[in-house]
Amino acid sequence: MKKNIKIIFKKSGKWNKKWKGKIIMAFCLCLAFWMILPAGKAEALDMQGLDCGGDGEEGAARTGKPQGKMPAPGAKPETVRTRPWKSTEVWETAAEKMMPGIWSRNRKNLFAYEKKSDGDGEYLVITGLSEEYGKYVERYMEKAAEGRTGYTCSLTISVPEKILGITVKEIGENAFAGLRIGKVELPDSVEVIADGAFRDTGCCFTVPEKYGDPSWCRSVFPERIREIGEEAFANCKFIKVELPAHPVHVGKRAFAGNEELWAVLAKDVGTVLEEGALEGCRESFLLCYGENPQGKDNLVRRYAQENGMDSMEIVLSKEPVVRYPAEPLVLQSEVRNFFYGDYYDGDNIYEDLSRIYYEERWCSFEEEEQAPNFGYSDWQWPGCSSWCGVIDFSQEAEASSELSSATGRYEAENVLYQDRFGAWAEGVEGAGIGESITYRQSCTYSTDNKWEALRWDFREPEKKECDGFMRYSEICIVNGYAKNQKTWEENGRVKRLLMYVEDKPYAYLDLEDTILPQYFLLPEDDIKVLNGGTLECRFEIVDVYAGTTYEDTCLTGLVMEFRGRHSH
Repeated sequence: MKKNIKIIFKKSGKWNKKWKGKIIMAFCLCLAFWMILPAGKAEALDMQGLDCGGDGEEGAARTGKPQGKMPAPGAKPETVRTRPWKSTEVWETAAEKMMPGIWSRNRKNLFAYEKKSDGDGEYLVITGLSEEYGKYVERYMEKAAEGRTGYTCSLTISVPEKILGITVKEIGENAFAGLRIGKVELPDSVEVIADGAFRDTGCCFTVPEKYGDPSWCRSVFPERIREIGEEAFANCKFIKVELPAHPVHVGKRAFAGNEELWAVLAKDVGTVLEEGALEGCRESFLLCYGENPQGKDNLVRRYAQENGMDSMEIVLSKEPVVRYPAEPLVLQSEVRNFFYGDYYDGDNIYEDLSRIYYEERWCSFEEEEQAPNFGYSDWQWPGCSSWCGVIDFSQEAEASSELSSATGRYEAENVLYQDRFGAWAEGVEGAGIGESITYRQSCTYSTDNKWEALRWDFREPEKKECDGFMRYSEICIVNGYAKNQKTWEENGRVKRLLMYVEDKPYAYLDLEDTILPQYFLLPEDDIKVLNGGTLECRFEIVDVYAGTTYEDTCLTGLVMEFRGRHSH
């Protein structure tokens, strides 16, 4: 390197010792930084890489993304020095160093395949690694692990959806059997994984692009998979396996010898599990299946019973789960007080209370009849609460009619704000009997359903309400237009509402003639919806209390509380 630097400066005709020293010093600093830079967090290559993991104190890591050009197969490699592995210096040939680069740049040459045809045209069957590059694999892994105590190396196999424009639909018989594979990534286009395809590889399986799950705990199979052959994944390292929502044929001993595999979810009860498909897996095995609304023969549960396994239904539908009574319930209210929550608007304070009075009580949750807020303090607390873990939340209200107003003071959405400065007023002639307001709500957290919450030592997540269900527990209603006592008396109020859940009658709500908030307790587990699903309830006016001045019937607030939220 010094020689090269000297040549460059000689050509310029200016050999300056001062600049020579600075350049050499800068080079040495860069070299020192390069030598001591830690390996850093393990990162995957674009599509394919080499895992070097171990059980030693240093843990597991992965090779960084290679740079430069991959030598052609058979070309004489140039010996180069690679970045040190922690405290161990490793010397490799350029060909060995660039082996991971094949995965991301030359995948059309990486896999061997056959062409077949079906009703949709040509498709590919992957039969393994190509002979061109396959011969480098074992040599590279051995070299990469050389001198690293406690480390082993394994491949990450990432099959593309298409090669040269042709869709990959099958992984052929014994395609990768016996290779040391850490992780497998298959596209959704794969329909068949043939006999022995990944047998004795020690692999697990994931689709990170779709599910964003970097852990290897839950292995999700492609959406189009319909057949998993005999011993396809025998003696691998699966932990939880998830099959798609249509019947899948799982061959004999398909997952045999996966000693850490303790749970499988077959979303369709028509999935066929052949003899020994789960033989040699972890004790206390749990076999799960999806809902069965059509009442089909549950082959998955039968397999569990015949093989002495525990089984469990997993609700996967986002449709609300409602336990309807034979006749609508009649619910009575509990009257509570207003409180000082997160609402403050200096333009809307009451005439008899000062702005300072409101500011001093902001989010104090002190109860007082003239306070502005109602509903639930947990919804309004600005600090950490059960809402901290929420990803998305939405609620909306719409009505069969609304009283016209230039400022929108009588719109249906006013009932959502948990303050007293707006209301919904029906907009038809008379007292509004038969008019209704519809309330919709949806909440999203990270756990979609019970299956995702299940762990080896945690099999009843519903007991801790972290199974993905939002369970509706209470309704808060503020009757009439509760801006102040005078306005409340002048307008009509609701005496009885008929509550529809998903357009079916569920309960009558009998309201007292009071300006204060009224709370209706719902029977436990009567109404619930999975994470991300939407609940729709309609409240129809059945009877009213007449106002002293106006016929219009009003509601100031309508809030539905639920359990199932959790902080981060």
